[in-house]
Amino acid sequence: MKRTLRFLLLTLLFTWTDSATAASDTAFTYQGQLKAAGVPVNQPADVSFVLYDADVEGNRLTKAMEFHDVEVVNGLFTVDLDFGPEPFKLGVALWLEVLVAVPAGSGDVQTLVPRQSITTAPFAIVARNSSGGSLQLPFSGKVSTNAAGFSVENNGIGTAISATTAGGGLAILATAVGPGGSAGLFQAGDANNAGPALDVFHFGTGAGVNVLHLGSGSCLAASAAGTGRAAFLEISGDAN
Repeated sequence: MKRTLRFLLLTLLFTWTDSATAASDTAFTYQGQLKAAGVPVNQPADVSFVLYDADVEGNRLTKAMEFHDVEVVNGLFTVDLDFGPEPFKLGVALWLEVLVAVPAGSGDVQTLVPRQSITTAPFAIVARNSSGGSLQLPFSGKVSTNAAGFSVENNGIGTAISATTAGGGLAILATAVGPGGSAGLFQAGDANNAGPALDVFHFGTGAGVNVLHLGSGSCLAASAAGTGRAAFLEISGDAN
């Protein structure tokens, strides 16, 4: 009588594949741990992956990515997945269905449950194309780094970052919650840069700049390290 083992898959890691070494900018690495009856698998397996838009049933969004004779050591295996950018542009939660056959070539394919939730990290592949790429919105990310969490460099004459709100909300909100961080820093290039570090154009009836400070330090501080003014205010309309 044929005995069917139930397999358990633990997702250990979703990471991007470095674009410098990857065949595609949309590839990311999946690492899992496969167990049979609670014991880590230690033999090659056939593994397939499919993306869905729900954890149960839902719509199948991609063809299966199939891997044969995948090395599994102490239950651990790693594969590089590449579904292309399209599924990540849909703006919906994505779920990864995994199918395994152990041993490899046995044809005894089992669909593992539950499906694995795709975290926010692989969604960043949408924004990886630096030549006209787009960032899928809404976007939310969290990092812990000593470098910039978000950096934009524009070597042309256009604006590096432009934000517009038409619904009454804030175009940009910056908050510093650490003990010594700044909510924002505006720096004009170098000594040869004749432009201002910050331009404010306001066409409404409210304040052009509004600063609310709840701490014990200065509400507004300006410092000039060069020959220019630390601050310059000009009123060109009728005002008191």
